[in-house]
Amino acid sequence: MQSAQVKTNHSTTVTRPSTQRRRRVVSMDGNVAYVNSGFAKSKVRQPARKAKARTKHSRAGLGMTMFVMFAAFCALTLLVSRYAVVCSIGAQNNALEQQIITIEGQIDNLAVQLELKDDLEYVQNVAQGELGMKYPDQSQKVSISLDW
Repeated sequence: MQSAQVKTNHSTTVTRPSTQRRRRVVSMDGNVAYVNSGFAKSKVRQPARKAKARTKHSRAGLGMTMFVMFAAFCALTLLVSRYAVVCSIGAQNNALEQQIITIEGQIDNLAVQLELKDDLEYVQNVAQGELGMKYPDQSQKVSISLDW
């Protein structure tokens, strides 16, 4: 079975009799430790510079985040207002369809009444009953001969 190898870095500081301090980095690779001799540059953190960079970055990030949030809010507001307009137009459409159905019913009713008024019996009853008309007598009739 193989054991998991973990790469870890340990830093130690060696003090010299002089006022200079030399920083040594001890690296562990599995169970082997070695000292960095300084040929490779080690990363030294500079917290003051990064703190300023982070504040500028965080301010820019905050500004960009606020801009994106504002743009998203505007887009959603526009979407909701358009949806409200579509719903109101749909309600108007439904009302107009109901009016069309009502008017078509009235048209059918008037067509039936028109057919009844074209009936000769209906015309005779209205003429005799409401208008007081009657058939002509023999004295009122005039005959015409068609001999040429």
